[in-house]
Amino acid sequence: MAAVRYASDWNVTYLEKGNSLSTKLTLPAVGLLLALALGSSLAAQKPAASDDRQTALSYVEVLETEPGSESARQAAGWLTEWLIKVEDLTVNVCPAILGPERKLKDLPPTLTLQHMYSQAAYQIKHPDADPGSLPVYLAGVQGTLRTYRAMKERGEVEEYRLLEELLALEQEDQLEPYVAKRSKECH
Repeated sequence: MAAVRYASDWNVTYLEKGNSLSTKLTLPAVGLLLALALGSSLAAQKPAASDDRQTALSYVEVLETEPGSESARQAAGWLTEWLIKVEDLTVNVCPAILGPERKLKDLPPTLTLQHMYSQAAYQIKHPDADPGSLPVYLAGVQGTLRTYRAMKERGEVEEYRLLEELLALEQEDQLEPYVAKRSKECH
């Protein structure tokens, strides 16, 4: 029934009705964003309506194509709250899927959180997908890379070595094996 599961090298926290965030989260931006979205909404968990799923897909597309826009900021807020409220969709929040924590520290929260939204989009399109499966994690990383490309094209970010390495792996058709290896950090 968890809507969002956060996994780090040291801690796994389930955000479910009755549970709260742990203070051991390794990425403060993730913890802060999720804590702000929690509010009193956990008590009102419900299945996702079809219209909400379509809205979520539209918002993920906005985040991947117009990441620095006001529309994207609003989309991220709506998606975060929706992912916490909805009971029939589980997203693993595991920035380690992108790379080692030491390489993640300089990435903006927009990029470290994008994998969560892109995973959700994949699961909406593939309702039988296991939230902890390779295709779901891969979709999350690919969505992060689409967002990164869009941010670079718009001049919103500098080049980040880790993401450039992931783009190279994607170009060489080696992203899936990389994600398979990194996904072990998310369980």
